[in-house]
Amino acid sequence: MNPLPPKEEGEGSPFEPEKKTVEVEEGTTILEAAMNNNIIMRHDCGGNAQCTTCRVIIRNGKENLSPMEEKERTALQGKAYLNYRLSCQTKVYGDVTVYVATSSLLD
Repeated sequence: MNPLPPKEEGEGSPFEPEKKTVEVEEGTTILEAAMNNNIIMRHDCGGNAQCTTCRVIIRNGKENLSPMEEKERTALQGKAYLNYRLSCQTKVYGDVTVYVATSSLLD
C-alpha cells in the first residue's frame, strides 16, 4: 500500500483508492463521511444493514470504529471476519483507512 498523504489537524479518514482524506466528527458513520465529501456510495436499502451494497474494507484503524452489532454481522456473513464493514452502520471514533470498491460507488 502506498503511503497516505499527511493529515491535517483533527480526525482524518482516508478513502482508498482515491486517497482522499476527509475530516469527520466522532460518531459519524463511514457512509455519512463519504457522502458529505462527494464520495457517492451505493446504499440500496437506505442504510438499514440489509443489502450490503455499502460494504467497505477497513485497511487501518479498526480499533477506532464502533463495535459490530449482530444486524451488521448477519448481513455480512463470513465477510465480517475479513475486515469488511457496512459503511451505513460503522461509526468513526478516530483515524481509519477505508477501501471502497468501485462496485460500491455511484457515478
